Amino acid sequence: MLVSLVGIGTIFLFNDPTPLLLAPGPDLDWPLGLFGAAAGLWAALRIGRLPNVRRQTLGRISLIVMIPLLLGYGMANAGSRLQEAFAFRQGTTMEQVVVKVLTTDRREGRKFPRKRYHTATVANPLQPGNFEIDIDAATFGRIEPAGTCARIMIERVPSGAARLIRPLDWNVACPGASGPAQA
Repeated sequence: MLVSLVGIGTIFLFNDPTPLLLAPGPDLDWPLGLFGAAAGLWAALRIGRLPNVRRQTLGRISLIVMIPLLLGYGMANAGSRLQEAFAFRQGTTMEQVVVKVLTTDRREGRKFPRKRYHTATVANPLQPGNFEIDIDAATFGRIEPAGTCARIMIERVPSGAARLIRPLDWNVACPGASGPAQA
């Protein structure tokens, strides 16, 4: 059980708030997840043979289900986080890229006092898809979805992986447009 909790705990330990634009290869989620599930099943069966646990059928069944799930998910996540951390330890280059703002969103938190969260969804410049950037209320009021482009700073590594560092400007000329976007 301690091993599975450590696996899940690595989610918070290796949490990186910067969005990953292009993941480092190779993708090890399936092999590490299967390895974690197999190790969890082995550990659950070993724990199920202990004298106090042997009498509790429901406890043994829950161990056989939960430990492989937790350890499989934890190992896959820890592997992805470690792979990202090691990839960005090498020599990196910084570059500026212009991206189109697709949508903006405002949400309120559930706790009192209610905090407002503002996000902008922008197109991923390196692969199909998009990602979210947290923004403040003033920036949220200035930008229009599908009418504003932003200049962002990204970090690249020689293996091809890239991640967002920070947004630089929200009112820049969009690629293919004749002038600056209107906010």
